[in-house]
Amino acid sequence: MARSVTRRNHARSRAVVLADTVAEATKRLRYVADGKVVQGVALADSPAPTGPVFVYSGFGSQHRKMVKDLFAHAPFFRDRLTELDRIVDFESGWSIRDIILDDEQTYDTETAQVAITAIQIALTDYLATLGATPAAVVGMSMGEIAAAYAAGGLSAEDAMLIACHRSRLMGEGEKSLSEDQLGAMAVVEFSVEQLDNFIAENPDFAGIEPAVYAGPGMTTVGGPRQAVLDLVAKLEAEEKFARLLNVKGAGHTSAVEPLLGELAAAIAGIQAHPVRLPLFSSVDRGRVYQPGETVHDADYWVRCTRQSVWFQDAIEQAFAAGHTTLVEIAPNPVAIMGMMNTAFSVGKPDAQLLYALKRKVPDTHTIPDLLAKLYVAGAPIDFAALYGAGPIVDAPAMPWKKQRYWTSARPAAGGSSGSLLGQKVSLPDGTFAFHALADTVPSPIALMEAVVMELAPGATLVAVEEKATLPPSGELSVLASRNLGGLTIAIHQVLGNTVMLVAEGFASSLGGNVEPVLGTPAVVESQEASEPLSDNVSSESLKWDPTSGETVEQRMRLIVSEAMGYDIQDLPGELPLIDLGLDSLMGMRIKNRIEHDFSLPSLQVQALRDASVADAVRMVEELVAVQHDTPAPEPVSAKPVDAPKAAEKPKAPEEPAAQLQEEKPTVAEQDSQPEGVVKQEKKATHGVGVAPRDASERLVFATWAGLTGAAAAGVTSELPDITRDVAEKIAERLNERASTEITADQVLAAETLEPLANLVREGLESDVSGNIRVLRERPAGSTAPSVFLFHPAGGSSVVYQPLMRRLPKEVPVYGVERLEGSLEERAAAYLDEIERYSDGRPVILGGWSFGGVLAYEVAHQLRNTNVEVATIALLDTVQPAHPAPDTMEETKKRWERYSKFAKKTYNLDFPVPYEILETAGEDALLTMMAEFLANTDPSEHGLSAGVLEHQRASFVDNRILDTVDMHRWQDVDVPVMLFRSERMHDGAIELEPAYAEIHYDGGWSAIVNDLEIVQLAGDHLAVVDEPEISKVGRALTERISRISHM
Repeated sequence: MARSVTRRNHARSRAVVLADTVAEATKRLRYVADGKVVQGVALADSPAPTGPVFVYSGFGSQHRKMVKDLFAHAPFFRDRLTELDRIVDFESGWSIRDIILDDEQTYDTETAQVAITAIQIALTDYLATLGATPAAVVGMSMGEIAAAYAAGGLSAEDAMLIACHRSRLMGEGEKSLSEDQLGAMAVVEFSVEQLDNFIAENPDFAGIEPAVYAGPGMTTVGGPRQAVLDLVAKLEAEEKFARLLNVKGAGHTSAVEPLLGELAAAIAGIQAHPVRLPLFSSVDRGRVYQPGETVHDADYWVRCTRQSVWFQDAIEQAFAAGHTTLVEIAPNPVAIMGMMNTAFSVGKPDAQLLYALKRKVPDTHTIPDLLAKLYVAGAPIDFAALYGAGPIVDAPAMPWKKQRYWTSARPAAGGSSGSLLGQKVSLPDGTFAFHALADTVPSPIALMEAVVMELAPGATLVAVEEKATLPPSGELSVLASRNLGGLTIAIHQVLGNTVMLVAEGFASSLGGNVEPVLGTPAVVESQEASEPLSDNVSSESLKWDPTSGETVEQRMRLIVSEAMGYDIQDLPGELPLIDLGLDSLMGMRIKNRIEHDFSLPSLQVQALRDASVADAVRMVEELVAVQHDTPAPEPVSAKPVDAPKAAEKPKAPEEPAAQLQEEKPTVAEQDSQPEGVVKQEKKATHGVGVAPRDASERLVFATWAGLTGAAAAGVTSELPDITRDVAEKIAERLNERASTEITADQVLAAETLEPLANLVREGLESDVSGNIRVLRERPAGSTAPSVFLFHPAGGSSVVYQPLMRRLPKEVPVYGVERLEGSLEERAAAYLDEIERYSDGRPVILGGWSFGGVLAYEVAHQLRNTNVEVATIALLDTVQPAHPAPDTMEETKKRWERYSKFAKKTYNLDFPVPYEILETAGEDALLTMMAEFLANTDPSEHGLSAGVLEHQRASFVDNRILDTVDMHRWQDVDVPVMLFRSERMHDGAIELEPAYAEIHYDGGWSAIVNDLEIVQLAGDHLAVVDEPEISKVGRALTERISRISHM
């Protein structure tokens, strides 16, 4: 199909769909039809006015297996790199090709620099055969060499000669110095001027020099090691961003000056040519060398080696020239973050920042993705060269799209003044009357407060009773009369010639300690239905009973597995929960559930964060033993306890948490190799990998961790070597759990967990199908409505397992998992699956927190479809009584709070780039945060990929929740159940103080006609766990019974 459609004329509008399966291609083609750009879809209605800029980045993009796959399956690239390798062999006496083909070899300072340059040149020529060529070039440090070749300023032979001698001299210089003589480099939060001023004001740091100006707030400095270490410490103490780089020298500083003379002599014979393309130089600040100029003589390369790298200025010049597409040509993108900062700072947040290759992502994905994006921007990509010769199919031709252009607009009959209160009329008896439009009034309280401000600015609204729900539209009549104590206010709905009382209230003008009203919800259910639910839930035992036969360990493993999404039998006992992806929300839910199920006093959540399952079991067993005055049993999975310790009296309740802290392994223990893992040098890591994303990946992740004794950094992270004995055990375990036939050889051959997960997925009956997690299938013969529960902010629908058990067994329950995109896009992607799983029956849509917003948006989009939404269940989905203002000052405060939270909770430094926030806005900063978390080094904080991804996703989802306008759903005429906690949890208030005050109705009375409020105990985090979830289950069961009998 791809080969066939690439033969056609595509004119101005172009789209490319990248897919691995027919189903995936069909789904993404529908997105193209709707004009939506999602992952795997490139789409544009006109070519870009300027071509792409190829950016050749510097040292740091190397990794052990770079271009290994491309070298194997791309003949042109392999042949070109082999030609360049002959030059390396002649000049330096070693072979790039040998390192690529031999996994036992790796790169050092010299070989990495030469190999990167050769790869950049070969990749440039390979892309040219496919029709992807640059309109201009930028070089960064040693990347200037390949940029010179791409621009036509150097031959390939001279470019490789420069790379060989430059890298040789640097490698020799590094090896000639002792450890204490080596320099150091660090990235600091300084601009050019700020760094100059700082050094002038702090003469102790005079030895530190600027090396690379990568982007706003991203300046690399170098100098004597101790001075650089002191600078990093000083800036961190001042809460400024500073990070030490893992290098053994100080490039682009005076430290390289002893090499310059020999370098000039070695490259004196090169022949510079006039450039054919514009060159945005990072060597000569602010210079743009135009076609025809001769630039790249020996002196240019001496300056390139010694001077600071003006990369930010070069990128600014590229944007100033009108370019909006920048492509990093390197084995792995290392310059994109700096380019992104620069793009935001110059008002180009929509710039396309692309890359050709990326570590741990197959080039069969990255190269077509790059070509697709260049193609829709107007590049003459030759896809036939990519797909080769082969059969052609008779694909459908272009259909005509009929469009009606007659307008349906009609002249308006009139309009309002836009004020909340309409015209004021003074009646003879002293009463004041106002006219208002219901669709402009957020709530009865807001309308009454407007009346108070109009008639008695010093009075306080102290009592409100809502007699009926505020209508979504229509006319309102407001009457206010003065009396001795203040104002009496009544709001009526105008229905033709009749009026109906909606709400009445009183505003006191007496002063004193009068508490303002927070609002009382409308009473729309019968008295019987609105009575509080009993705490005594008899459907099954909620609390742990020591006489039940269930051990503490069994209940604990159930609690942890439900909170974290692992099957009980796959949950490793001895690994820290933080390594398995424990985040702050999971920790609080586990803590609350333990306290409830075992009737224990308050626990320290930090003790759980640092503990393993076995540690947590021991802690709870000791607490339970003290509570029941019985000896603590030994957990099944715990290590043996020696006799003297077993005979000791159990410790006091507050001691186990401290004991966990004391029993943490020593540094020597942490550095030891787990049993079954072949001893090897620690491998460098870039980024934190990918967290387990479904049941198959969680099974493989947990099995590997449990049998090797060490969790992988992520699903796509490189695995250590293991023994055959351990590989056989892993294969046996996976085959037992997934009914597969995985062999030990396949386990040993796996470089990451991902291929093993793919094998498991074929046999494992996963609970997740597409976007739906099947919590309970529809039993045979069931006619009950389907319940769809949408994931909370940044989380998984696995949190609804306790609720599923509280609903009747004939009720099918489905969890809806997280997608990226806007609220509208996410909801649209769920509709087909919800219709399929509804089985033609009414549905109940619900969710906790952000999940409730998703449920409402899906209900909105299901109008006028075959799916009947019978009820929307909101689990504490609320908005603040007084939302934070949408101002830049408030936005800065919010990001400051988030930065402090990340530092306090996870020791994660995320400096807020205020300049970018001001110029590019919050969406741009969210993109930056995603890139930051995707590339942060786990060795600096010890956090897993799951924790970091949860924090990012939670922030994104909560920003949608905070800013959503409920009035967009006024046309949803569906009964709503609101399960309200007593208060928002402290963590949410810390991040958004506006949540400290929430109206009883959560703000929903403004749009909901049929609202039932069920009051729960505890804070927001307690809603989805026992005992509160039993109250939710009971109320939903009653509602389901009514729906089933309608």
